[in-house]
Amino acid sequence: EISSTREMINSKYDSYSSTQIIPSKKTVKCSGDQFLTFDPPYICVNSIVFAIVSITTSVEIPFNNLDIQVTAIILVKVPVITIPVEISKLTNLKWLVLSESISGTIPSQVGLLTNLVFCSFSRSKATEGLIPSELGYLTQLTSLEFSSTKISGNLPIELKFLTELNRLDFSSGLFEGAVPTCIFSLTKLTHLDFSYNLISGTMSSEFGLLTSLDTFLLRDGRFSGEIPSEFSRLTSLSAIRFDATNFSGKSPAIFLNLPMIKYIDLRNNTYNQLIFQNPSTSIEYLCLESCRLQGTIPSELGIMTNLKNILFHQNSLSGSIPSQIGLLTSLVSLILHENQLSGTLPSE
Repeated sequence: EISSTREMINSKYDSYSSTQIIPSKKTVKCSGDQFLTFDPPYICVNSIVFAIVSITTSVEIPFNNLDIQVTAIILVKVPVITIPVEISKLTNLKWLVLSESISGTIPSQVGLLTNLVFCSFSRSKATEGLIPSELGYLTQLTSLEFSSTKISGNLPIELKFLTELNRLDFSSGLFEGAVPTCIFSLTKLTHLDFSYNLISGTMSSEFGLLTSLDTFLLRDGRFSGEIPSEFSRLTSLSAIRFDATNFSGKSPAIFLNLPMIKYIDLRNNTYNQLIFQNPSTSIEYLCLESCRLQGTIPSELGIMTNLKNILFHQNSLSGSIPSQIGLLTSLVSLILHENQLSGTLPSE
């Protein structure tokens, strides 16, 4: 993680000649005549970028002394700190990454950082409270992350104004209530993850508005009912993981027909049978483990020529294994145990 963070910073800011990684020095310049001393490993700071990665020594982060021109604050695995309200003066900030570093609540003053394009509080498990509605002022944001925190409540409706957002991750938290309606205004989203939360209810047909979605992750949810037909509009979707979400219905065919879909994981839901009607040939991974499926395995599986992994185990499928599976020349794994299947695998 440290090396990838270094690469990210170097890639993003390699146009700034004064930004560089310093792997051995302990005294680092942060702004003007201000210096900060701590143990490596860390990433260099200067008037453009202030970044520390994975230190063991508690340090006082000099927010008050940072140059007002700083464009990035990146603290990863830094001994727990709180976000001071003085951060609001850094109005040129574009990147704010406080991962595995902060405690307490997110101050409303973060909403004054209106030039932010990337904001992450991920894996800061001591972070709690509610998301301030003032984050709705950050209209240039393209990425917003709250994963693995103790933030609770629901997403404020004001987040609907973040119309440039393409990545939203609030997985592994304490969010509750119905699906936040603010999501449906974020039509540029390509990545959406709200797995492992306390959100419940049914899936809204308005998800069909998010036609730019490429990845949709919703694991271990508290939902009910069927997936609405409007999901067929998600024609850019390449990966979906809805495992253990309590969805039900006659068939998961609505996902099988998406033209760009490659990865489907719907394990631990309730579907009656497998119905393949013109399934997408782009699918590479298909998991319907423990979905209470009945009936036979459709022969149409044979036209899904890019399939590499089929996981249909722990269901109530019966009949013989269709010979058309022998046409799947890219197949790497076929898992069918704990069904009532008969016969042998095709020899092709």
